[in-house]
Amino acid sequence: MRDIARGLLRWLYGLRLAPVTLAVVAVTALAFVVEEASGRWMYTDRLTQWIGFSPVRVEHGQWWRFPGSQLVNPPMWSMARHISAPEHFLTNMLALLLVGPFLERALGGARYLSVYAVGGVCSQIGFLVLFPHGIGVGGGSSGGVAAVIGAAVVTGRATRRNSAAAERTARRLTTLFVVLAVVSLRFSPVTNAIHLSGALTGGILGTVYYLARQRRRLPSPQPAG
Repeated sequence: MRDIARGLLRWLYGLRLAPVTLAVVAVTALAFVVEEASGRWMYTDRLTQWIGFSPVRVEHGQWWRFPGSQLVNPPMWSMARHISAPEHFLTNMLALLLVGPFLERALGGARYLSVYAVGGVCSQIGFLVLFPHGIGVGGGSSGGVAAVIGAAVVTGRATRRNSAAAERTARRLTTLFVVLAVVSLRFSPVTNAIHLSGALTGGILGTVYYLARQRRRLPSPQPAG
């Protein structure tokens, strides 16, 4: 019980050092509140219809739907059951709050945000490539979240020998990644394509950023003589 309390305190302290993560959650929460409130007096998922992802509408030049779809978390249907909008939103944001602070501290706010944003866009590109004729409109933050998790796993594994704490963090991140991968098998092929595209993008960006940081740390060669 004491270890759980200590872990919770460390996590809460880590949130104080992760302003970008908190800002992303706050903006996404605002979009969720707007959509839920508008659904009471307009038709459901009005905001999703405006900025959610749709291959057909993207083909007609509505490119803002690539980043916009990360802000909305409408209801969705898995292969097993229906997932409500609140459950969709809370699941994604909880995963981001658990993993995001680690990656933000490791990479810095700007690079961390680029992982989330680029990963989300690439996840929709992956969906577009596999399902180019989809006519529905959807959305979700899970592509960006998957990218953050992918980058965090790469970064955690690369730095695991730095300390015992880093080793524990790497094991936890790897375990979380495996658990989420298994859970994702319950979802539709569409959702799996989004998660896989996001995770691969995050893994690639995490590797690039880590190698770039290591190169900056190398001492400059001294001139001969």
